[in-house]
Amino acid sequence: MKDAIVRSRGYKVLRQAHEDVSFSYRPAKCKQSYRVVALRKDLSVKRGDQVVFSDYRYFFSHQRLADDRPRGGGRGARPL
Repeated sequence: MKDAIVRSRGYKVLRQAHEDVSFSYRPAKCKQSYRVVALRKDLSVKRGDQVVFSDYRYFFSHQRLADDRPRGGGRGARPL
């Protein structure tokens, strides 16, 4: 019911067509590898029943693949 009302009034509607996801990355002079989550969403923008245009939106995040705990002995570090 809601889709019919939105189409009849000509509102702009975003629909996700598909999405692509992550990969591993290791910089040339770095000893660690990183998991980079690069999410690319392919959106179709409609007004009424017609597709106006396609749009891509990107979201990025990263995470170390090796042990992520801080190393001891830094300045101001106290034993537990």
